[in-house]
Amino acid sequence: MGGLPPIQVCHTTAHSMKISQKLVLLFLFNGLIPTLAIGGFAYLNTQRALNRQIQVQLHNTLVRQSEKVDAIVASDVNTITLFSLREQMRLILDDYTHTHSKADLQQLNTLLTAYQHDNRSLRRIHLLDTKGTVLSSSDPRLIGKSYVGTSVFAKGSADIDVSLFFKDIDGVLGQYLTAPVFQGGHQIGVAIIENQVDSFLQITGDYTDTGKTGETFLASPARASQQAHYLTPLRFNHDAALTPYRAGKGGAIKDYRNHPVLQLSDTIDSTNWTIGVKMDQAEVYAPVYQLRNLTIVGVVVIAVAMALLGWYFPRGVARRLTRGTAIATRIRDGNLNERVQVDSRDEIGTLSTAFNDMTTSLLESKARLMASILSLSQGFVMASPDGTVITINDAARRLLKAPADNAGTAPTMQKLFAKLEKFNISQYVAECLEQKKTTEARDVMFEGSFFNIFLSPIMLDGQVRGVVVLISDETEERIIQRSRDEFFSIASHELRTPLTAIRGNTAMMLDYYKEQLKDPDLHTMVNDAYEASVRLIDVVNDFLDMSSLEQGKAAFTTAPFDIEAAAGDAIDGLKKDAVAKKLALKIEPSKLALPPVMADRDRVRQILASLLDNAIKFTESGVITVSFEPTATTMRIHVADPGRGISPEAQKLLFHKFQQATSSILTRDNTSATGLGLYIGRLLAQSMGGTLNMTHTKVGKGITFTLELPTVEVAGAAVATGAELVPTKVRL
Repeated sequence: MGGLPPIQVCHTTAHSMKISQKLVLLFLFNGLIPTLAIGGFAYLNTQRALNRQIQVQLHNTLVRQSEKVDAIVASDVNTITLFSLREQMRLILDDYTHTHSKADLQQLNTLLTAYQHDNRSLRRIHLLDTKGTVLSSSDPRLIGKSYVGTSVFAKGSADIDVSLFFKDIDGVLGQYLTAPVFQGGHQIGVAIIENQVDSFLQITGDYTDTGKTGETFLASPARASQQAHYLTPLRFNHDAALTPYRAGKGGAIKDYRNHPVLQLSDTIDSTNWTIGVKMDQAEVYAPVYQLRNLTIVGVVVIAVAMALLGWYFPRGVARRLTRGTAIATRIRDGNLNERVQVDSRDEIGTLSTAFNDMTTSLLESKARLMASILSLSQGFVMASPDGTVITINDAARRLLKAPADNAGTAPTMQKLFAKLEKFNISQYVAECLEQKKTTEARDVMFEGSFFNIFLSPIMLDGQVRGVVVLISDETEERIIQRSRDEFFSIASHELRTPLTAIRGNTAMMLDYYKEQLKDPDLHTMVNDAYEASVRLIDVVNDFLDMSSLEQGKAAFTTAPFDIEAAAGDAIDGLKKDAVAKKLALKIEPSKLALPPVMADRDRVRQILASLLDNAIKFTESGVITVSFEPTATTMRIHVADPGRGISPEAQKLLFHKFQQATSSILTRDNTSATGLGLYIGRLLAQSMGGTLNMTHTKVGKGITFTLELPTVEVAGAAVATGAELVPTKVRL
């Protein structure tokens, strides 16, 4: 008898929400969803439209302001360029670098003062030598000041630059215009102009198209040793110039006031400045927020109205359902005689009628189930997880010799199975419930009887809720099986002696009385008797091998041996049969060294001879090969033939007792064999710690059988510990 699958009970999770609450939610759903959909659609469309409008507005403002900044920067570059190229200034400065004349410095100071007077927007003008010291200035306070290590000197020494803003010694915000001064192809100094920034302030102070919260800002780029910073004051922070600037990348970011803003920015290529235009989100989306608030108010009003309607109408339905629920609870507790009162023809009345019909059907199903359980020939016991018996049939009481139920007393599994010898029911129940799968115990003895006991868990929502036990009495089957085995053994032994005599006598007649057997008919009769006796002896030997293997009485002599030599012996014994069918038997040499096999050499030769004999019988032409495949722990011997193969539907019959290949099932012809060859071969292999399997076949292309046996390295572990190598007792 096979194992039982776990008993699964389908159960739907119950919801605690009442029908009246669900109806309220239904009313709310029907009222709110359209309102939310319309309001949400309008909200999103308005937001997208406003966002597009503001993006276009900010972009246009950014382009306009960028063009203004580019124009101012170009003018600044032109100013410093013209100044650094003044011929008179360069000649005097070049002369000073050679003579260091104070008169030259006086002329430079006069020249710078006059130039500043002519250009009122320039606050100060300095000339530095190539080492960074102020030689001449329109502000005498700065003569002699060193600009070594400053950004303005570094940039002015390299090229024309107008990108630096600063605060001067008076704390006034200004802009550096700087450029190198050359004479005769050599740099003789650096010119620095401190420029006013009124033009930039006019740009950043222009709030046209930026609303009440928007503005334009300029920021310097971040350098290796200096953080990016604002260049000019901001709309809401007049002291922001030269303070750190936190850059954002488009879209909605937070500004210096930590306000969410919409911002667009670009780069002034000539100075690498960042110019940006931004507006507060609160101002941009004010119409959207107003629409959102109106939508929320509408949703709340509709929700209240729908909730009131949903509460009023379902009250009558809920009362009737509550009565039905109370009756259903009593039915669940086991009172199947309860019925719901049907007092209307509406949906609730139809539901009540269907519920009553279901209860009647359930009562009838329970009666049929109990009748089936009680009439089972096998013992049936159902118990809760704690071992309390819920149901037991008469067959289980009879097999276990259990007394009748005492009123008010529920027996336990431990008490019910207490008389069984060497069988702990609690252990098996615990294993079944813990692993959530069927377990079984075979050949359990009880007062001269043998039981097979199967346990299967009862599952509900993935949880174990009980266990079912089936008890099968196998005593009669064991007696029949033992009688059959004894009959085969006795009959085979009794037949082998006279058959051996017949084979010996007929063989002697064929070998030594040829003169007396000149009559062809007489010779044929004696030869037929000889061949029949040989065949019957093989059949008897197969029966005896099968009987001894199944009863675990077969003897094995385990020792290491050369598997290639054993295969050669098996081939030598079958060469005559192969030659008769014009077939070739071949051993394929192994490319690897073959370790000794640890098994019974004669039994291995018997298995190989059986496989080769089958291959010869079912192969019409070609070469039958024996090959070897050593692994880390075993040796695989492959016997392959190019015969007809076995169809997929017939492969399941291989290795079964008395199963032969017939034309109606397999692609092979029916033979005179007993159908025990592969069955005995597998028992022999398993008894020696190995396996025998069909590893490849294709109809019309042949078949391959693989015998796998342990090698000396594996078996050596048992030998090293002094363990005795004994045959494994196999029952199939």
